[in-house]
Amino acid sequence: MIAHEKSAVARPEEKDMDVKRQVLESIRFIDSWVDFVSWYHCVPGLALGIQVGDEPVFARAYGYADLDARREMALDTRFRIASHSKLFTATAIMRLVDEGRLQLDDPVVTHLDWFRSDDDLNMADITVRSLLTHASGLNRDGNTAHWSNDEFPDAKAVVAQAAAGVSVFATGEHWKYSNLGYTLLGQVVEAVTGSPYEEAVTELVLAPLGLDQTTPDFDDASLALHATGYGVRYPGRPRERYSHVHARAMNSATGFSSTVGDLLRFYAAHRLGDSRVLSDAAKREMHRTQFEDGTYRWAIGFSADDGVGARAIGHGGAYPGFMTASSWVPENDVTVVVLTNAMDGRPQLFLDGIHRLIRYGVTNAEALATTPADDPAFIEGLTGIYGSRWGTFVVGRMGGKLVTLPTNALNPAAAISRHESLCDRRFSPIAGPQNGPFGEIVTVVGAEGDYRLRTGYSEQHRFPFERDEAWLKS
Repeated sequence: MIAHEKSAVARPEEKDMDVKRQVLESIRFIDSWVDFVSWYHCVPGLALGIQVGDEPVFARAYGYADLDARREMALDTRFRIASHSKLFTATAIMRLVDEGRLQLDDPVVTHLDWFRSDDDLNMADITVRSLLTHASGLNRDGNTAHWSNDEFPDAKAVVAQAAAGVSVFATGEHWKYSNLGYTLLGQVVEAVTGSPYEEAVTELVLAPLGLDQTTPDFDDASLALHATGYGVRYPGRPRERYSHVHARAMNSATGFSSTVGDLLRFYAAHRLGDSRVLSDAAKREMHRTQFEDGTYRWAIGFSADDGVGARAIGHGGAYPGFMTASSWVPENDVTVVVLTNAMDGRPQLFLDGIHRLIRYGVTNAEALATTPADDPAFIEGLTGIYGSRWGTFVVGRMGGKLVTLPTNALNPAAAISRHESLCDRRFSPIAGPQNGPFGEIVTVVGAEGDYRLRTGYSEQHRFPFERDEAWLKS
């Protein structure tokens, strides 16, 4: 059992307010970037949510939940969130630990007496913790072809696989991602609670948090609430359309469906001070890095990395027709959730880009602050996509400053240019990449609705784009 501690807030409320203010002052710029880049890459549909502390500050759905039916994406559209399921399973396990009903370092065989094999002696060393952190040495997905034929195993098939041996490495030898490991954790939840996994995780996690748009499986009634999943877009070929399939015994690893709003609420419950499901001690144990192997770092359930310039904990998900990603950066208390309904939806590109842009805004808040020379309302009116034969840019406002960003930037924070306001609708890029008009004069010409950005050698004009019939057929 984990000892309960006095609750503490994740970070001073004043800092959350500062971050929230900076996000709100940058949100149209971020929105324009996501809108265009998702259009450019022909992502069928995308749902986005941004949260500061426990308060959602932006949410929007882009594109279509179903291309053929022309059904637009909505914020309550459900996605198959795949390996995000592991976060709910890990949270359920930690609640059972909090309640003293199991221990993290219990051997799995303590709870699953069938988890043994004469051909695999390593199985005796596998603990609940090693399953949670992908340090168990188990194979990735067992020996069924569910990712190819959509026939996921039932519990009897999992027991049979265990009897034949399931280890690839010794426990703790390597980090090795394992859906089978989280399938077994679902069986542990069943063994400890005496209830089917789906009922137990609902009682332990979903119901206390009011996540009524999240389910560990789907049924006929909820099917219509889901987006349609699509395959990779190849030149000259229509996207493959996927049917929803049940993950069966692997629901605890990959079967869940959810929405942007519910996932934001789930992350909010992981902040210190929220005791509806877990003690603060349990959350600290979940969030700290538990296992490292080369570049791989894992907490309990959550990945743990600093790829966005600060430590982030989160997860991704890949299911036939769906790619999803989410993470929380404790440093600025910002959570971002990105859900897409295509195998090439690129959620990590949007997730990382949004976190980087927010971090840019927060760390450069003083430089972005409004001065007497700035006209934030005029700059806000410039917001949008501009282009020329050389490509396209996002133009908009962060704080009180005009900022521009090439839409093809892989690291937006490194490619953004901040402009100093001069007089007579003139600006000068004084911070950012130095291979463009850095230090020169950028003049806004034209009338509202037809603004153009002119330098001494080129002119950027408004670049219209829409998800029209031609786009739908591309």
